[in-house]
Amino acid sequence: MKKDYVLVSYRPLKEAEEEAHMIVNDEAVVFLELLAIDGAEMEILIAHNALMKNKEAVDVAVFHYGSLKALLDEMMGLKS
Repeated sequence: MKKDYVLVSYRPLKEAEEEAHMIVNDEAVVFLELLAIDGAEMEILIAHNALMKNKEAVDVAVFHYGSLKALLDEMMGLKS
């Protein structure tokens, strides 16, 4: 079943690591944990707080399904 949002906690890339999962404010980062959820603001805040319990996490990114689909469609050369 499709979820509305995916949240991902992340930390900076370590020197021994070679590949970043994304770049945030010109800093290479790697994912720690992912949560896919349905819901609105309260559910997003609860999931955000749960992900931030990881001591390595510096922040959480929140992506909406429609936005991720648009990004992936662009990468695949598909028209929306």
